[in-house]
Amino acid sequence: MAKGKRSRTLSETENSAIKRKRPSGDNHIVDHQGEGETSTSALEVLKQAGLHLDVNNQPNELDVDPVIFQKTLSDNLRRHISYPDVVDEVISALSNHIEDPKRFCWSLMPTVELSDSELVSKKESHDSAVRLLLGVECLQAKLINLLLEKLPEISTQDDEYSVVEGQTINMARLIITQMRWLDRLVDSKQLIGKLDEILSVTPLEVQREIITCVPEILEDQDHPEIAKLLSELLNQSGELTVPILDSLTNLNIPPDLLSDIRQSVTNTLDSVELDDLPVIVKFLLQSVSKEDAPDVVQDLRMKLEFDPNFQDFSSQRSRRLSQTSRVDHSVKSRDSITLTLDTIKSTSRFQKIVADAWIKAIENANNRDNQKALDIVVMFILHGLPSKKKPVESLLRNKIRAGLFTGDLLMSTFSHHSQVLQEYFPSILALSEVLLRSAEMTISCFASAIYQQAFKAFDSYCQQEIIGSLVTHIGSGSDLEIDSSLDILSSLIHTNVDKMTTYAVFIKGVLDYLDNLSFGQIRKLYTMLSILAFASNQEGGLLQDDMHIIIRKQLSNNATKYKQMGIIGTIAIVKALNYGKESSDEPLNSDVYKQVINLLQLAQQCCSKMPEATALFMDETADVIKTSSIHPQVENWINENVTADFQDKFVIDVDAQPLPKDSPISLSLQYALDVDNEGAIGISILPLLLEHQQNATKTDSKSCSLMSLASHFRLLRTCELKQNNGRLEGIDALLGCSLIFCHDDVYSKLSSFSLSEKETVLNSLFIAINWFRELVSGFASQSDAEMKAKVIKRLQNIIDIQDILKSTLSCVPNYVPPVSTFDSVDSTLKVLAATVQPKGKGGKHKKKGESSKAVAADHACANDDTCIITQQCNNETIDKTQDLKKTQSKEEQQSVDLSTYQPYFRELDLDVFTILDTSSIIETSHDTEENTIGKETIKIEPPQLKFLLDDLARKLDHCLVPSISKKRSFLKVSLCCSTVQFDCLKIACFAIDTDRFITFYIPYLQIGKSTKNAGFSQIDQLSSKTVAGRILQFLPSLCQHLDEVTSFFQGLLDENDGVVDGPGTEAGEAQILSQCTQLILHIIATLLSWNGFLLVENRDLLRKALSVLSRRLQTKEILATQASVCDAVSDSFKHLEGFTDLVPHLSTGVALLKVMLSVASHGDKEDFAKQIVEFTEAILQRDWLDEDGQRGKGSKHNALIHSVIKIYLANSDDRMTILESLCTTGMAELLKIDHYTHSATYPTLTKNTYPIFYRSILTELVEVVKTISPPKKTSTEQEREDKLMQWGVAVRTFHILVNLVKVFDARVNISSILKCGRQFVDIFLRLGMPLLDTVFRHHKDEVQSLLKNLQLSTRALQHICGHLKIMKDVSLTNQVPIVKKCLETFVYRVKAMLNINKCLQAFWVGNLKNRNLQGEEILSQTTVQSNDEDSDSDDAETVLEEENSDVEMEDTSDKSEITSNHGNTDEDEYSEQF
Repeated sequence: MAKGKRSRTLSETENSAIKRKRPSGDNHIVDHQGEGETSTSALEVLKQAGLHLDVNNQPNELDVDPVIFQKTLSDNLRRHISYPDVVDEVISALSNHIEDPKRFCWSLMPTVELSDSELVSKKESHDSAVRLLLGVECLQAKLINLLLEKLPEISTQDDEYSVVEGQTINMARLIITQMRWLDRLVDSKQLIGKLDEILSVTPLEVQREIITCVPEILEDQDHPEIAKLLSELLNQSGELTVPILDSLTNLNIPPDLLSDIRQSVTNTLDSVELDDLPVIVKFLLQSVSKEDAPDVVQDLRMKLEFDPNFQDFSSQRSRRLSQTSRVDHSVKSRDSITLTLDTIKSTSRFQKIVADAWIKAIENANNRDNQKALDIVVMFILHGLPSKKKPVESLLRNKIRAGLFTGDLLMSTFSHHSQVLQEYFPSILALSEVLLRSAEMTISCFASAIYQQAFKAFDSYCQQEIIGSLVTHIGSGSDLEIDSSLDILSSLIHTNVDKMTTYAVFIKGVLDYLDNLSFGQIRKLYTMLSILAFASNQEGGLLQDDMHIIIRKQLSNNATKYKQMGIIGTIAIVKALNYGKESSDEPLNSDVYKQVINLLQLAQQCCSKMPEATALFMDETADVIKTSSIHPQVENWINENVTADFQDKFVIDVDAQPLPKDSPISLSLQYALDVDNEGAIGISILPLLLEHQQNATKTDSKSCSLMSLASHFRLLRTCELKQNNGRLEGIDALLGCSLIFCHDDVYSKLSSFSLSEKETVLNSLFIAINWFRELVSGFASQSDAEMKAKVIKRLQNIIDIQDILKSTLSCVPNYVPPVSTFDSVDSTLKVLAATVQPKGKGGKHKKKGESSKAVAADHACANDDTCIITQQCNNETIDKTQDLKKTQSKEEQQSVDLSTYQPYFRELDLDVFTILDTSSIIETSHDTEENTIGKETIKIEPPQLKFLLDDLARKLDHCLVPSISKKRSFLKVSLCCSTVQFDCLKIACFAIDTDRFITFYIPYLQIGKSTKNAGFSQIDQLSSKTVAGRILQFLPSLCQHLDEVTSFFQGLLDENDGVVDGPGTEAGEAQILSQCTQLILHIIATLLSWNGFLLVENRDLLRKALSVLSRRLQTKEILATQASVCDAVSDSFKHLEGFTDLVPHLSTGVALLKVMLSVASHGDKEDFAKQIVEFTEAILQRDWLDEDGQRGKGSKHNALIHSVIKIYLANSDDRMTILESLCTTGMAELLKIDHYTHSATYPTLTKNTYPIFYRSILTELVEVVKTISPPKKTSTEQEREDKLMQWGVAVRTFHILVNLVKVFDARVNISSILKCGRQFVDIFLRLGMPLLDTVFRHHKDEVQSLLKNLQLSTRALQHICGHLKIMKDVSLTNQVPIVKKCLETFVYRVKAMLNINKCLQAFWVGNLKNRNLQGEEILSQTTVQSNDEDSDSDDAETVLEEENSDVEMEDTSDKSEITSNHGNTDEDEYSEQF
């Protein structure tokens, strides 16, 4: 109605109406063309009230105010002599009047005032005639029925749309509009019924109009009834989904009914139209409550599929809009998926419960097959909300560590929803930047995958932002960020050269910061720039000139570091010349060839007086030639000008040049394999070193060239291989030639030599080892049996010289070996070597060493609970360890661990491991007349096998990233590898499993992050897929060696009548074979855990790997191409089960367990969980002995036990029962045995390993109770009882664990119970107390028992807090406030529960005295109480400021009578039993 007219008072309106002149009315006679007298009289009633219905094609006129009209008409009708029949007559007259469509249309149009009205100077419009009549209560109901009945008539005729004054009018919409926002509905029930009737007979468009206006027609009290009607209609017709949900959103619906409607709507998601999806999602998310939000979001996540079939069907227009999605554009212009995601974003932004529910739903999806593209998209959306950044980042990290987000999932998300995701590009970029900064390789590599997919999917603006972000990471100064960013840029260049050329100016800017990059990083940078400059067809000329200028400046610099940079840049340009070319026969452009040769000549000339630069030049050149990526013209020049002088520098004719006898160090020919050949040659090592010592002041000393000996030979044999199709017969004499070396008796007299002579001897040993390592790398791939035999002998020579080094290195403190890895900074290696201290220098030095080890262990374990436990446990046995060390022999004390010197040894090629496939070789010896005088069988012996396996394990740990991980802060060593370049960067789940690497990486804790890649430069240039493929070739040989080793231990077991730790198991050969077994299992586990197997493109590699293991079963031969992955997994697991009874040591058992887990991860883990639990339980129930025959202990032993316990608990079906069994059986047995030696059931549970068990059980208990969800409204009574029983077991177990601190009160145990105890109580408050609220009335005894047990535990926690004040441990005392706050919350929460159940009288609060762990009162914190102890006053007892509150509950078994307890507030301690 016209609101402005109501501003006048009623009296003023009436007066004006009286003065108004009425027209003659000739034009307003209604009785026309057969209309009856009744209609005329009825319409006269309307005319008398002031409404004149026009019969012509003109608007109806109103000569009074609308309010006056409605009041007058209502009064006239009620006073009419024929009331209420006159109402029917009026309705009938109206019906006749609106039979004419034009008159009906004008009846629905606004009325106007009469032209001669005195109120206004011109006509004003008012509500339509129909709406004015609807304001009359006696006419309303029947008029509504008349209007609604018109809807079907209009729909079946051609007059659904009318034309008035040139405008097309929707009659159905106009009719329904008359009923909107009426002041009062007379009969709403009748209206609802009529609407139901009309909806069943009207067409779809009319139904949409009616449903849309329902909230504006009906009043609030009618909303539940119409909501039921709409809900039924929703189930019947999917075409009305959008208007129905729009109406339901605006209705005031009771929660129960709304929940039913939501469930009904959720069930339609599977068959809903794509266009209706945004409205459905909006309704579901906007109507949720805090209690229903998790279930609604979980159902929505399961029903809303974002798989490849659910793509964005956007038009070209919407695609153009997506490219400018940074501009805020209209929702109507977005496609259905964009609207759906926008709905999720808006509801999450304005409803915290919705955002939390999404995070919880994604977090609860723990199955790899249950991960969805929607999860990733929603996390991108939520990360854009300021309050959800941290939770989303934490959740995404956990998903990546668990291996749940795969590379295929990420790739599918970006490839199928790129236009949708581009709208959230700022959030994607911000999240990628955060993840790339992570110290965990899994997370940084997932960020790399996001960068790559985003660059591929988004437009040029986004690509520029991505490049800028990566360049910013390079300038961050963090090695991890720099390596990851360079790897991403490298991958983008290799896959999108033309696109990346546009952004070359950004990458070129990194050249200004070369001083902050390592040589490996500089190599990547120069390689990328060289490709962009020489291999790209666009805009490469300017970049070529810039690179030539920079590289020439670096080569001309006198500093070795810059010369090395220039060498790396030179070789990168040489490599780029042939990049991407299918044929190498195409000649180079003469100008380019001249520029490259000039660069090579300049590099060769500038580094001629710097051995480090010369060696680097040769290593870099050899690597380029080996990968076949160098142009033949350039390769020929290198072969003619670089490798030709090898013989002149290092090789001598033994017969022609006798050994000098005046040498300060006696010389001899050593390690010769071709002793009977004429014209024998030798490598002059020691003479050149002595010459350098005598001419140390001369810069051009020839002895310096020994630093490039191995590098020069590497280049020589690489060129020989290329020119002779992989054959080395031309230089095979070098394999068997002797070394001019020191005599054997020199080592026993070394202590009498001068310092320089000692260093010369040690230098010769290192150079000899590196020479033999290069020989082995070069000739291992040769098929000739004689060469194979010599390679095996050279392996033994390496081992022998390493043994000599172990005993001689201690003679020269702070000795720095000659550098062998030339792409690392020399100063860094010197610092590392200087920190290595020789062992066994006496008691005081030993004590100092112990102190330094403790500091190093403390630093390495700063953030890891296991290491903290291990360190504190070891502190208790330091004295015993020192006493044991005093009994060691002098030789053992002087032995040095060579693992810290690993960066000084040359890297072995992957071809070396072809030796593993070598069977026994029979070598015959002949006399001068070629007669056979003897035969010798040569095969790989255990020491040689261990040497090869150890190197292979290090390589795999460096370059193959496992698919499942957790935080690796424990080791404090960056295990990140730069190998992860192309295929690895596509992976979404990478990790480092610290438990698996403990045995292998503890010796390397002293190696800093700057040397982490030392010794891996060659394998870093291979992709992880290439490395995995090569290792697959060695897998059959590894399995064969594993079978042979296990056969050896099976023989020992048979000889000892089944005694596992019988005689012979601790012998030297058995110990080496045990280590070989562990290394083989570790290699297999590392390979099978590679994250690349999660990609579909690598499934064939996985199938081949598993088939190798499955074929070891004699009962089933399966071809690799025929076996399915599931069958191969099953057979491989069965094969591994055969080794479980032949495990010699704990470390071997853990390695086997890791292999079994890796195999099971590629199938259904539940199928193998039982076998894994049985094996882990067997490990825990065996008394393991170390190499000395003593019970295992120490940090490594504890870490291995920790791994087994976690696997044991994680794979158990009933973890709660297992936890209770460990507490009531294992720990109870430990208490009963004198001196707490070990448990009878679990011998691995000792005093030393108790903290490991204790912390693991507590942590797992907290994780288990997190899974006990609070009851729902729909939960059955049986479900509530089951949850109550679970909480009862958990509380009993927790009570036992808390009380154990009284016996084992070490600091580490107190720290564990403080942290986990607070978490347990907090989870109980959130998940357990809501359950007790609902079951208290029916299970009072069970609830009381549970609360009393928990109360005893909280009281013990109070005593622990008091005990910490006596200890004055600052770090532990800092946890006391939050623990006490949690305990205080527990008190008030119990009170609230009793209040809910009308039992508040059973609750009373008392004050606890401060006591220590043993329950003794802390006297220093008590005060003298009032002398009037017997008084009946209500004054509270005087207590200290530190006193704590406690709660007691009366027995409420009798509901009819509950009494209040006002006993003594100083509670006695309860007796605590298990």
